[in-house]
Amino acid sequence: MDQIGSSSKRLKLTMASSSTAVAAAESQPSSGGRRRRRPGLKLLLPLFFSLFLNVFFASYLFLSFHQPAPGWARYATTEAEAAAAAGCSGHGRAFVLSGETPVCECEACYTGDDCSWPVLDCAVDADGEDSLFLEPFWKQHAAGSSVVLPGWHSMNSRDSHRIISGEIERHIHLLHKAASNAMTDGKFIVFGSHPAELLNALAHAVSANNNSSTPPNVVEHVTSLNAREGDGGSPVIFDRSYYWPHYYPIAAPADEGIMLFSISKITGHAGIGFWWAAIKDEKIYQRAAEYMTSNAVMVSPDTQLRVLKLIKVMISEKGAGDIFKFGYTTLKARWSQLHKLLATSDRFSLHPFSPNYCSYFKTVRDPTPAYAWLKCEMDEDKDCQAVMRKFNIISGSGKLFEGDNRYTRLNLCMTNDHFELLMMRMEAMVSKEWISSS
Repeated sequence: MDQIGSSSKRLKLTMASSSTAVAAAESQPSSGGRRRRRPGLKLLLPLFFSLFLNVFFASYLFLSFHQPAPGWARYATTEAEAAAAAGCSGHGRAFVLSGETPVCECEACYTGDDCSWPVLDCAVDADGEDSLFLEPFWKQHAAGSSVVLPGWHSMNSRDSHRIISGEIERHIHLLHKAASNAMTDGKFIVFGSHPAELLNALAHAVSANNNSSTPPNVVEHVTSLNAREGDGGSPVIFDRSYYWPHYYPIAAPADEGIMLFSISKITGHAGIGFWWAAIKDEKIYQRAAEYMTSNAVMVSPDTQLRVLKLIKVMISEKGAGDIFKFGYTTLKARWSQLHKLLATSDRFSLHPFSPNYCSYFKTVRDPTPAYAWLKCEMDEDKDCQAVMRKFNIISGSGKLFEGDNRYTRLNLCMTNDHFELLMMRMEAMVSKEWISSS
């Protein structure tokens, strides 16, 4: 019995010792005094790194795929230069279709693939309003006036070109200051793509601004220096499109309350629809701007960029070789030819102009307007426009400009080719007069 009791005690002691050893082993740290890391963390780190690399390279490939290939602008400029190099015999302009040879678009009185064939019975159009006589000037300034636009630009219609609009406004002020033709300091500029829209906006703004009990029924639009002068009625919108040094002596800067201008009459770019008004009254400006925003087609960013480039060239080239000197010299030579020819005629006469001091050229000079008013002096020539048409000359009717049918209007701002052809027809007309009188 004593042996059995001793064995039982030893068994209990052994079990207790084993339990104590296990508990001690579990409570002791692993070798080196550190806990063992779970095996899952070692697998997660390479996984996260692999995902990062995949996202990085996928983003790189995506962005690289959507970026234009380097040199895309060179292709566009190569096509433009190829079109410019195609002279079309000096009687047309070329355009290039992608991957094809330049195609000539001939002037009205020339034909053929290279515009080298004259159309002998062609009527000379002297009734237009284009100012193509300035084309050689822009050929001399091709680098500064050319524009290359990426195909993905100008896709927004509004609020995407505030910076360039502000730059145009600033350069319009600089242009007027350089030409000394208008006082725009302190005035507000609003511009549009079509004169009718801008005139509607101005008429709306002026009418709304009139606070009298009997508002005027008429808002007078005065085409200054191109038709009759206004009688000073109020309110008045002055069209100063032709009040530039290449057309008229700038005696003093114009300073009316509302003045209207067009880029086409300054630069010759009739294909660019861009007009602006300089407005003295801030309330009228705000109403006109609101009207244009709500009711008019906004000037595209592409057009604004072209206009900005053209204005920058005109400002930077001020001096002996600027556009005003070029235009004045060209028109002066044409007026001289016309005066010399008609001085020998009793049948036709030109509307006289008086010389005046020009603050831009700082000398007294004759006006060199864009249009010549021709009068048929013979009693039987009651329709001067019809007389011109008999000699294959298309001219403007004097009746449309508050004159009578004894007057007709000739545009002198055509290309050199057309002006030479016009002079040939008029020489034949005067020569026939000499033969009839002899």
